[in-house]
Amino acid sequence: GNTRIQSYRISPRHGKASQLSPGVVLTRGKHFGDGLLLQFFVDAQDRAYVSVGGTGVAVIDLRQRARIGTIATSAGDQGLAVRVMLQDHHGIIWMGGWNDGISLFDPGTSLPSLLRRYTVEDGLPDNSIRSFHEDGDGMMWVGTRYGGIARHDGKAFRTVAMKDGLMSNTIWKIAED
Repeated sequence: GNTRIQSYRISPRHGKASQLSPGVVLTRGKHFGDGLLLQFFVDAQDRAYVSVGGTGVAVIDLRQRARIGTIATSAGDQGLAVRVMLQDHHGIIWMGGWNDGISLFDPGTSLPSLLRRYTVEDGLPDNSIRSFHEDGDGMMWVGTRYGGIARHDGKAFRTVAMKDGLMSNTIWKIAED
């Protein structure tokens, strides 16, 4: 399988198309664990997050080209299977996985620390998270495996599902038009 990831950072230029700039080479074993690659994400602090099933999320400082550490969304195997990551306009890093709900991380430390978790007990329709989207108004939208879409307004979740007219309760991607 793949043992290296060549990363690229998209550098937006006002009024012009984005350009891809060559990044660094990340190597399995040195920068991230062995297993199925589930997600790759770069935050605003130039840290790469590489989610590998069964090993957690490796956090790599791209400027120093060094692994900072590994984080998990919870104890056990579920917290080691992060499928989706997003950094919101406040800088908070959202992570969701197989059946673990949502975990929010504070990017203010070199290895981001857990701020809060959301599960069905907090109003999510499903703990299996498949996608995130932050809209232009700062509302966070969450796509789930079986529960439809949940919108978080900063305080609570509101769900839209098939019973409300959605064509499917399985949401892999959310885009704003």
